[in-house]
Amino acid sequence: MGFVVIFVLAVVVGAVLWYLQTVAATKRRQRMSDVAITHGLSFSAKDPFHMPDTVPLAFFDRGHSRKVNNVMYGLTAEGRDRRAFDYQYTMGSGKNRQLHTFSCGLISTGATWPQLTLGPWLAALPGAGEGSVSGPSAPGTLCRSWASSSSS
Repeated sequence: MGFVVIFVLAVVVGAVLWYLQTVAATKRRQRMSDVAITHGLSFSAKDPFHMPDTVPLAFFDRGHSRKVNNVMYGLTAEGRDRRAFDYQYTMGSGKNRQLHTFSCGLISTGATWPQLTLGPWLAALPGAGEGSVSGPSAPGTLCRSWASSSSS
């Protein structure tokens, strides 16, 4: 009898946590859509550009289960591509699984950049996170963690 009560309680707690996470994600998606409209940008809940596969950034090569969502996009006055989006990937598996989530900005500069990686050594700076620019003619990018990595 005690096992059944614990099992039911665990299912209820799991369902409540899932619901709260879904509500928070929906609110964030709506806020980002509103910001996009306010700034004359388009918005897509899913990645219309398939960025992890098409944008030449080393940042998109990390981990597995890579996802881009909540994409705001448009052109600058000079006709250059600009995007803001949420990006997440998973490192490890099982008990060692870590989910890394970032908010990123990408703007095409039209310039050729040397390979540049901003990493954890900048963590001491206020508001610093991770990002990278790699490959010839890669657009500039800035990514910062908006949620700490979580272990399952």
